[in-house]
Amino acid sequence: MSYKLKLLLLVSLLGYQNTLLAAKRVALVIGNSNYLSLNTLATPRNDATAIAEKLNKLGFKLMSADGRLGNKAVLNVKEDQFSQQANKAEVAMVYYAGHGMQFGSESFLLPVDVQKTNIKLIQRHAISLEELLRSLDGKADLTIAVFDACREIPELEAAITKATRSSGLSKAAYRGLQLVKSKGRSRVIAYSGAAGQLVADGSGSNSTYTKVLLKQLSQPGVEVGDLFRKVAYEFGKQHQG
Repeated sequence: MSYKLKLLLLVSLLGYQNTLLAAKRVALVIGNSNYLSLNTLATPRNDATAIAEKLNKLGFKLMSADGRLGNKAVLNVKEDQFSQQANKAEVAMVYYAGHGMQFGSESFLLPVDVQKTNIKLIQRHAISLEELLRSLDGKADLTIAVFDACREIPELEAAITKATRSSGLSKAAYRGLQLVKSKGRSRVIAYSGAAGQLVADGSGSNSTYTKVLLKQLSQPGVEVGDLFRKVAYEFGKQHQG
């Protein structure tokens, strides 16, 4: 596997060996498509629905499946509720499709009510990826987090250009997602793009990354780490690394 492909996946299983067919499984599935100030994304709602249906067949208790839980207030409540549900679960899985971006060294998920004119306001209303993961630390035996959120956001180019003049950062510091820096216990964290990279939304009803993930989730009895390594490999082949 190439260096770039390795960056697609951060796995810290700490010796944990299990399959997705575990005893108690809970999942939070979110697909943000209908942004109020940004262009509508074609696939995230479809992606979330397809992933939710697949996880339901695998025996996961789902918190959300309709992709409409997109504003920050609702997302914060759902995050707290899911953290409680994840307590003492064997597997807790978060799947997010939609817009995400980095602000310097930290990554954020963008709710549907985020505005587009001021980077500081965007960051203030975004959801910290690190905080989301920390809220799940020590709850489930295994935490799986999938972020299909490395899309281009052309509507923010003006705000990013303005921010680079005063922040000392380059435009690259606002694109894609950074690798998680906190060291949680028994985590699998997967991204649709390597650190700082953007990927196309794809064509058809689902994103390219989620299509690959759905295919691998259909394979029976696959160990979690192997499953996501296969996703990274297959997705990387389609995007030439």
